[in-house]
Amino acid sequence: MKDFVGNTAMLGAIALVIISLSIGALAAQDGTWSFTDNPHPDITDFTPEEFDVFTDILQKTTGSGTPEERCVTIIDAEYRMYNARYPLFEKTDSGLGRLSAWKVHLAETTAGFGGCLPSVPLAELLDLDNARDVEGSFFFCGRLSRTPRNSTERQAVKLLDELMYYSEVGPTTGLYGLAVANQLVSFVELSADIDYFLRRSIGQAISEALPELDTSQIEPLLDEERIAFLKQAVENRDFAAVLETTPACAPR
Repeated sequence: MKDFVGNTAMLGAIALVIISLSIGALAAQDGTWSFTDNPHPDITDFTPEEFDVFTDILQKTTGSGTPEERCVTIIDAEYRMYNARYPLFEKTDSGLGRLSAWKVHLAETTAGFGGCLPSVPLAELLDLDNARDVEGSFFFCGRLSRTPRNSTERQAVKLLDELMYYSEVGPTTGLYGLAVANQLVSFVELSADIDYFLRRSIGQAISEALPELDTSQIEPLLDEERIAFLKQAVENRDFAAVLETTPACAPR
């Protein structure tokens, strides 16, 4: 899995939908918001001004920083664009509440650059890892090895929850993000069954037999029944079923 770093450039997906400002005005009056009535626009639905702004951002970020850093910049720009397009959105909730709700909306659609969403918690996990305030006994294998004991570990849990959410409901880039975390974040050490699911799912999505997606070294760690279950989960795109049945973390 350690070669997945080169593949993070694939983080990024594009798709559809349009807007309805008059219905959004009614929604804002009672403090609620309907993303169905006020969807995030696809690139094909950008106004000329939005397109110019976004093109400028893409040009400035291309070739600079890591793929994760570029995606963080893009997601920030998309959120500001959404708020500018729907100014009444600001009246519905606190800033963090709006941002979280918007991220859920973007993850569950194919609008804009939603494929970049997993890079946001991934970049923050990498920063937390550099802080080195996580004890060796605390790690994530698909479950938590233990409850968090300090603010850094609690923040790690929050970010892992967000990344796992994207892995379950969003595009394949969520699985890429988790795979990269498995390589680069010291307190992410995925169990063999989850590692197997990621490799098979990503390989199926890109239709390419990359060496880092080979599962032959993982299979001896799993019994035949579990492998059959995982293969079916890959076909069903059912990561939740794998997470629900993965064993407790083995001691490091």
